[in-house]
Amino acid sequence: MKMFKGDKQYKLKLIFVISIFIRIAGDLLFSNFISFSEGFEYFWKTATAIAILTPLIFFYLEQLFRNPISESEQSQKDFFKNLSQWTVLSLLFFTVLAFLPAFISGDLPDYISYLGFLMLAPGLFTLYFIIKWLFIRRHNKTKRNVKLILAILFITLLFSHFFAIYKINSLKAPAVLLLMISTLISFISAKKNSWLLILPRKEKIRLLVQSFFGLFFSLVFITFFLDDENIFNFVMHKFVYGANAIAIAPFFLALGFFSRLFLATLMSLPTSQVLELQNYEIRSLSYINSIVANSVDINKLLSTVLESAQISSEASCSWIELYPSRANEELIFTKNIPKELIDKLYRQGNLKEYFSKIEQSLLIPSLPEGAEKNNPDFSYIYFGKSLLAIPLKANNEKIGMLFVLHIDEYWFELSKVYVLESFCNQVGIAIENARLILESLEKERYKKELLIAKEIEEKLLPQTLPTIKNYSISALSVPAIIVGGDYYDIVKLKNQKTCILIGDVSGKGLSAAFYMALLKGVVLALAEESDSASDILKRINATLYRAMEKHIYITLAALLIENDEGDISYARAGHIPLLIKENKEVFAAKPKGLGIGLAPKEMFDSIIEEQKFKLCDNDACILCTDGLIELRNENNEDFGYQHLKQILNSNVLTSSEELIEEIKAQVNSFSKTEFGRDDLTVLTLVFNES
Repeated sequence: MKMFKGDKQYKLKLIFVISIFIRIAGDLLFSNFISFSEGFEYFWKTATAIAILTPLIFFYLEQLFRNPISESEQSQKDFFKNLSQWTVLSLLFFTVLAFLPAFISGDLPDYISYLGFLMLAPGLFTLYFIIKWLFIRRHNKTKRNVKLILAILFITLLFSHFFAIYKINSLKAPAVLLLMISTLISFISAKKNSWLLILPRKEKIRLLVQSFFGLFFSLVFITFFLDDENIFNFVMHKFVYGANAIAIAPFFLALGFFSRLFLATLMSLPTSQVLELQNYEIRSLSYINSIVANSVDINKLLSTVLESAQISSEASCSWIELYPSRANEELIFTKNIPKELIDKLYRQGNLKEYFSKIEQSLLIPSLPEGAEKNNPDFSYIYFGKSLLAIPLKANNEKIGMLFVLHIDEYWFELSKVYVLESFCNQVGIAIENARLILESLEKERYKKELLIAKEIEEKLLPQTLPTIKNYSISALSVPAIIVGGDYYDIVKLKNQKTCILIGDVSGKGLSAAFYMALLKGVVLALAEESDSASDILKRINATLYRAMEKHIYITLAALLIENDEGDISYARAGHIPLLIKENKEVFAAKPKGLGIGLAPKEMFDSIIEEQKFKLCDNDACILCTDGLIELRNENNEDFGYQHLKQILNSNVLTSSEELIEEIKAQVNSFSKTEFGRDDLTVLTLVFNES
């Protein structure tokens, strides 16, 4: 289909060029070598003129209807482009009309007739231009009007043709009347100009100037061609009788078209400023939304909001205030006014409190009058004479205020209030969205931190538990928030005795995981130098006392298996008591001791105490963290030691695995879940004589 259209345009151009050469060759032949009658001359000029103009006219028509004509933004850009082309072409043609006669004197040479078809080009382009844009801005009567215009042009051409042949002056007046009717029809058809309302002011001024030149050139050409004694009319008649009608008629259409365009543009010019402000508001909202979508910078968002609001309201200066409930601190941004001046304003009188109680838009047309009648503190706002204050809200909660001022009294009208209210409704949502994005990013960052800490913790805790003659050991550890501060380990001391350690690092998350890693390294390094439960705790405190932050401490307990006959020793550094069943008696072991990192070596070593116990067959010990003891149920009751004592009193449980499973069952029954408010760690040790 595209190739067919391309071929058609090529053929039209080829016919046009061939027709011109035939006309030139024939004129040269007949004027120099062969004489012909007046009737043959008429026939020759008419036939060759039709042969030249027909492909040119069809080329324009094919250009006009090649693509579907529709009203769009691209059409608007094309309109200004075509209008500029028409203006330039008309200016060049006007220059030719003005200066070419000076170079021609005496009788017209025969070759001057060849310029006739070139002089028709502006008229044909004008006809193409006007019909095209009448269809683009068409209405229900456009098609009928265009047909009527073309019919009038054809009848005018016939009148002009016979007028030129027979020199009948009576035909000239009807032709001009018909052309004036076409001007009126063109004026009426160009009524669809609502698109002018949304043009920026600069574009309207540009269009006003161009339409004025369109009127000027149209009047010049009409006046010029209506002069029968004009040299160009003789040139046109030499080309073909009545050709001047083809040149002049389109400019009558242009006169109506540009008159309507000029008047419509002139009438819409006063509304440009209001429309531009509304368009700016829409663009500002789009820009704010793009900032929210691509940035979580509250400062950048507020600065953009402030600038957009000031331009929309044509204010002299402005500031925006965001309350601490929606930021880490109160934020104040200013435009065309120092922030220090606003701070000084709020230190004077009670304006800060006054504005904080405003829930609806506040318009003060005259601050001096407002200071006299309403609030004397308005006199402190000496840098403005009229004020508009709009609350910023999100989810019906006031989160800040927007203030715009002007140096003139009675500047802000209700229309500006409505515009800013609509603007601020979107701003409040934008600020809240930015805050939620910040919170989401913070939660995501914290979640990643916890996952890293969990991975560290899993690597720090023993992956397998050792096998010890006559003893069984089992463990359970559940962090409350992905990762906690609970620690346990089983190491060999210098005397090759097995030592069970359990502890709780203050804090949660990555910080607790870091100190767990530090404790793990210290325990592994000092175990080979220690020979008792209290000794290893003393060495750990001496190493970590100055390496830990002041607000961090570790509770730690050590249970040492002395031999395979049931002898054990126990020491604790601020940790909760050991629950033990010794010779069928269940009790809590509470040797003295301070938490790791709370006291220097001398004080720590003087306080710590070690106790020894003798286990019989099926006797057991439970080491745990406070997460188990302080576990609460839906009735806000603590799990406590009572449940653990009941478990130890049972004669059925004969291994550490059975003991752990029973504890898990009791926890599930008590709280309906294995997870509590704090980390939960339990180690069980059961002695079985061989």
